[in-house]
Amino acid sequence: MQKTIKIRRALISVSDKQGIVELCKALQEFDIEIVSTGGTKKTLENNGLLVRDIQDFTGNPEAFDGRMKSLSFQVSSSLLFRRDSQKDLEEVRKLNVEPIDLVVCNLYPFEKKMLEKDSMQELVEDIDVGGPTMLRSAAKNYQFVCALSSIEDYEVFTQKLREGKGAISLELSKMLAFKTFSSLAQYDSSIAKKLEEELYETRGSFSFNIYHSKKLRYGENPHQEAYLYAFKEKGSLATSSKIQGKDLSYNNYLDADAAINTLKDILKISHDDFQYGCCIIKHSNPCGLSLSKSALKACQDAWKGDPVSAFGSVIAVSFEVDKDVAEFFNQYFIEVLIAPAFSNEAVEILKVKKNLRLIPLALGKEKPSYTFRAIDGGALLQQKDFFVEPSYKCVTKAKKVLKESKIMAFSHLTTKALKSNAISLCRFDRENGYKLIGAGMGNPNRLVSVKQCFDKALENGESDFSSSVLSSDAFFPFRDNIDLISQYGKPVILQPGGSIKDQEVIEACNEHGMSMFFSSVRNFSH
Repeated sequence: MQKTIKIRRALISVSDKQGIVELCKALQEFDIEIVSTGGTKKTLENNGLLVRDIQDFTGNPEAFDGRMKSLSFQVSSSLLFRRDSQKDLEEVRKLNVEPIDLVVCNLYPFEKKMLEKDSMQELVEDIDVGGPTMLRSAAKNYQFVCALSSIEDYEVFTQKLREGKGAISLELSKMLAFKTFSSLAQYDSSIAKKLEEELYETRGSFSFNIYHSKKLRYGENPHQEAYLYAFKEKGSLATSSKIQGKDLSYNNYLDADAAINTLKDILKISHDDFQYGCCIIKHSNPCGLSLSKSALKACQDAWKGDPVSAFGSVIAVSFEVDKDVAEFFNQYFIEVLIAPAFSNEAVEILKVKKNLRLIPLALGKEKPSYTFRAIDGGALLQQKDFFVEPSYKCVTKAKKVLKESKIMAFSHLTTKALKSNAISLCRFDRENGYKLIGAGMGNPNRLVSVKQCFDKALENGESDFSSSVLSSDAFFPFRDNIDLISQYGKPVILQPGGSIKDQEVIEACNEHGMSMFFSSVRNFSH
């Protein structure tokens, strides 16, 4: 098997012309013949490059408004024949096939056009046929032909071509073939998904449109391998870049995702007086959460939610990190800090913590999406649990009305972010805003979570729960939960309802003189 591929003839046909002139000038440094089509040929010629028309190469004209250009026996043969097969070489001579050693092609931008056009009928002209055929042929024959499908690879290809004096390594060709087949799979997937949307109301298949992956240091534990796969979407956690600190680990990414999603949720109830949000995550659960009048206050109140657990946490805030916020967090050990922006002063203060990851990331709008979990021999797919504030119905004789109605939604959202069986205790006051003061989660018994929630609040110096909301992610199955809550005080209780024992639970609240509201919305996270 040959170790290098000598490039003598290249077929160039690109939708995106970025960088193509520079690439072709590098090709002609080594007297590589360039064969090209339509608009690409015109661009190259306008920049002084010598180009052979595809029609001259194939002997066929373009037809059907450009639908037929490169598709031909001549082009496919020039790419697919085996250079180390005597039989193939004899057929090449007999059929007068001219070898092509390099295909440079990027496809019609179908995904981009999907955003501009509604129906598949409008989009059919943006489905590339010739490009994928050429790329697939070249990539299949990567031992002898190079397929260059991404503008991102032009620079390294040019560098290696010059180092090889007109030849490239088999290793590079193999890597580019892998990238080509990956991009073709994504391209076909986009078309298939669009057709599926047109044909069916329900999702019959699922595929990932992944454009990049990287190996992480390790998984949840050091003996587990882990990888990050990024979808082709800008402004996401997976595609974000840190401005400081170590690379994020598998667990860091999980916690960062939880912090971002929780923050997006609580910002749904923000308003002019209280618009500064801070979320502190430990092991995928919020241990501190606040919505306040100022950036610094939001951070201080969130930290007070559980100062012990906040050690080594991942934090997301909804505002630019300035000098004051940076000085506050600089007192503590935290793993990751995510914010829309960091001031120069803040970066200067925090740079002393060399391992602290600073990630600038705008939260953006919530988009319809799915959660995906692997199981033995398969996978589970579900719609993401988006929060739409329900109407809260009081079901008890005591009908306590809190001064700020949004505290119900804040408590509801906090519980939604916790793992089952989840209980949160939240409070609002005009001076400090909304904050989490106690939480219980991850227990097989809801009673344990209730006790854990109050114990944490007491540990943090809280004692009066009369103006607080205790929220549960699922219904209370028995009155014992209510009896336990009453021992700590009389917070307003919020739960979905729906148990066959609802009336028993309501009667327990009435006995203790407590107010309870039903939301009729379960936000259980397993």
